[in-house]
Amino acid sequence: MFPKKYLTDKEIIALKPKTKPYKIGMGKSLVIYVRPNGKIYWRGRYRFEGKETTISIGTHPEISISEAHEYFDNAKKMIRLGINPNAALREEKREIREELKNRKVESMFKLDLAEDGGLIISRNSKTLSLTPKQTEALKSFLKILTIGGNNE
Repeated sequence: MFPKKYLTDKEIIALKPKTKPYKIGMGKSLVIYVRPNGKIYWRGRYRFEGKETTISIGTHPEISISEAHEYFDNAKKMIRLGINPNAALREEKREIREELKNRKVESMFKLDLAEDGGLIISRNSKTLSLTPKQTEALKSFLKILTIGGNNE
């Protein structure tokens, strides 16, 4: 029996969409998934803890054949180490979202103390200056909120 010939880059680009999505195997559980809208996706099929699942790798031509194989090989290494690649990817995305959220909060406004003891709050091109008396009132207010928040 002869080894199966897998598609080349030109052959993948020439794939025509059908009314229903279809798959073409590219070896080692790597699959090309062709959608009715003509988009071509890379998917990898694997088993983890007895369940068969799929990992999405990306779209063609953004991800080349060799890149898709390399990505899925790395996913299989994770599986051998007992790590679910989909769960690891979700966790990585969650960490990135959390980091971006923290950056947004940090960049929302800037606090500075004025020489007279007042507070300067800056955001974008707008600035709010509080007198020392207003700053003390704000501190008291925030302290009350903090104490009230702990008792609830």
